Amino acid sequence: MFIQVLRWIFSIVTIIFSIAISIKGFSNGQWIIGLLSLLPLTICIPSVLDKLNNNSKKQADENGKEHKELSMKGAITMSWVCLLLLAGAIDTPENKNKTNEQSSQETPISQNTETQDPLRNIQPKPYEVVKINDISFAGRKRMEWIIVAPTAKTKLSRAATAKAAARELQRTQRANVAYIMLEQSKTTYGQGNAYAIVNYYPDACGNSGEDCNGVKWEIEASDYVPTEIEINTLELWTASRDNFSGDDGVLDLEEEKLLVAAIAERLKIDVPQVKLPYIKREKI
Repeated sequence: MFIQVLRWIFSIVTIIFSIAISIKGFSNGQWIIGLLSLLPLTICIPSVLDKLNNNSKKQADENGKEHKELSMKGAITMSWVCLLLLAGAIDTPENKNKTNEQSSQETPISQNTETQDPLRNIQPKPYEVVKINDISFAGRKRMEWIIVAPTAKTKLSRAATAKAAARELQRTQRANVAYIMLEQSKTTYGQGNAYAIVNYYPDACGNSGEDCNGVKWEIEASDYVPTEIEINTLELWTASRDNFSGDDGVLDLEEEKLLVAAIAERLKIDVPQVKLPYIKREKI
C-alpha cells in the first residue's frame, strides 16, 4: 500500500514537472526541448491511469452503473493533443518580435501619409522667378530659384507657394536639389529676409547625395507682414548701402548712422523709426 502511494505521488510530481518544462520550452521557441519533456508522461501516465480507473470503477459499482475504462492509448493521445494545442497558443519570442517589427514598420506609414501634410489643402499663390542660380557641386545638380509672390500673405500660403516652385524647378531642370527662396521684393532679395525657404531632395539624399535619411523636404516660412516703413527702409537700405560703406563693402557704426539718417530724411520720418524688417521663419 505504501509503495503504491509513493508511485502515485511520484507520478503526479513528474507529470507536473514535465508539463512545466514543456510549456517553458514551447514559450521560448525551443520545440525540441518541449517535445522531449513530454516523454516522461508516457512513463507516469499508467500509474495515474490505474488510479483513475480504479476510482471510477469503484464509483460506478456503488451507483450500479457500467464502468468504461480509459485506455492507455487514449490517455496518452489526449495528453499530447492538449499540450500541443497549448503550445501552439503560446507566443514565442520570435512571434512577439515579428509582431513588434510589423507594428513598428506600419506606424510610420500612417504618420507619413499625405493626410499629415499641413500644406495639403493650401493653394499656392502665383509667383514670379526673379533669379536663377546654378549652384551644382561635385556632380550633383543643385539649382536655386529666387521668387516673389506678393499675394502670399500667410505662413502656410508662402510655404505652399515655395513648395510648388520647388517641384516646378526640379521638374524643368531635372535637379538633384531644388532650392527656393521666397523673397519680399525683386529689389531686396539676398538680405536674409526671405519669407520662405524650401530645400527639395527628390532622392532624399540631402545636398551631398550621401546623407540618405529619407527626408525629401525642408520647409520653413514666416507669416510676418512688414510695415510700409520697414519695406521702404529695406528698399532704400539695399539701394544706398554701397554709397555709404567703405572700401571693404561693410558698414561700420558711423557709416550705418549716416545711412540711417539719410533714409529718415528721404522718408520724412524720425531716425528711431528707421527699422529693417525682422523675419523669423518656422519649420513646417
